[in-house]
Amino acid sequence: MANGFEGTAQVREESGMMRHMMDESEQEKKPKYSGPLVMVKRFRDLPEAFVAKSILDSAEIDSFLADENVVRIDWLYSNLVGGAKLMVRPEDLDEATKLLDESANSEIQEDSDQEDLSKSAGEENE
Repeated sequence: MANGFEGTAQVREESGMMRHMMDESEQEKKPKYSGPLVMVKRFRDLPEAFVAKSILDSAEIDSFLADENVVRIDWLYSNLVGGAKLMVRPEDLDEATKLLDESANSEIQEDSDQEDLSKSAGEENE
């Protein structure tokens, strides 16, 4: 004759197995520790730093602005602490650098296009 505890033990065992399976899937989702953060770029002014951080955020690269609050409290301290520093994980450094360089190159291209337009407009007026 079976007692009522056998069914309970089986349910506990199954729930333990399910918990173990969930623990494995959660471990796969958790980011692994990758070492200390590395600096991608320094910024004297915060608006430029925020734009760069937003570029990395849109590419789903985790980033951090070190010394942001010091610079925000008194911008004269920016030179003292070396500006706001954009930090990323070591494994994201290459991609982050490439994205920020691409952004800087597109800004340079836009500036040269603006100069060309203003020169051509000036020649037409003469």
